[in-house]
Amino acid sequence: MGNIKKERIVEFDYMRVWLTLLVVVGHARHFGPFNVNFPKAGLADFAYSIVCVVIYSFHMPAFFALSGACFTILIQKYLSEGFTPFVKSKFYRLIVPLLFTFAAVDFPIKYFSGFFKQYDLLDYFCVTSGKISHLWFLEALFGVFIIIWILTKYVKNVPLQFLIVTAIYVSSEFIPDWSWLKNPIVNSIWFYLGMTFAKFREPANLYMRTHSAWLYACVATFLLMFCIKKFANYDAAVAIPVVILGTIIFYRLSLWCSDLNLFQTHISKWSANSLGVYLYAAPFRYPMFALLLSHYGPTLFDSEIGFCVFIAADITIPIILAYAFTNLLRKFNMKYTY
Repeated sequence: MGNIKKERIVEFDYMRVWLTLLVVVGHARHFGPFNVNFPKAGLADFAYSIVCVVIYSFHMPAFFALSGACFTILIQKYLSEGFTPFVKSKFYRLIVPLLFTFAAVDFPIKYFSGFFKQYDLLDYFCVTSGKISHLWFLEALFGVFIIIWILTKYVKNVPLQFLIVTAIYVSSEFIPDWSWLKNPIVNSIWFYLGMTFAKFREPANLYMRTHSAWLYACVATFLLMFCIKKFANYDAAVAIPVVILGTIIFYRLSLWCSDLNLFQTHISKWSANSLGVYLYAAPFRYPMFALLLSHYGPTLFDSEIGFCVFIAADITIPIILAYAFTNLLRKFNMKYTY
């Protein structure tokens, strides 16, 4: 199907775009300190809340898995270049964008939008706490890269690698709840599973294309597991299957898009700008909230239709602004900011 082009795996590009969209959709549910009320939008609000719970049940682990799959493509290069050059390259690719976004975009926008009327500044400056900042992912991924590089460099036995990464995951239950430490430990297993999948990607793709029944089974099982997780309070028992099934379903969707060449002239650019959309869409939401609330009050969209209009705007407008801002940074060659 011609899925590898200039060392890019096209279904991975689609997957990256889909997951970035899910991040923005999930963030649209969070209004921060802004008093946005929808008491008359019961049905639409409930339906959207379920959509967001579904998204949050798997989408960030899926991002780590995708990162692991992409890491596998260049793993020999990464291992041969040495630990210090590897860490330096990932610092520039992950931590520098985090610091730029934090200092130049996220904090100023939130400050002038009135975000800190509710949230404490000291909590915010713990930038990657995950409580009030979306930037935790970059710090966590940086830590995961370090863990996995050391693991794959010095442990060559694959079953032993899996045993170690599983032990690392289990150990997260016994370490302090410090995000800079716990998030990489929790998510290393998803990264490693993504690496494992990448090794069998071509036969897996062939099977997916020639067998459709398994997809229906995956969707049905995912919905069953999700209902157990959501309504029966068995979160720990089904959390891992929900993540795996959700990731598989969205990978199959990405493979289908790749096979049909949907938006083929744009997908590589959308994928290249996905980090910028992830970084900047969230903070660009808050001026919109501040403007609407200051002029129209918190109940402007308080209806079923109004709620749908508000959420649609809260998804599309930040994406457009973030995409345009990313292109602007690219135009001025501001490397490591997108």
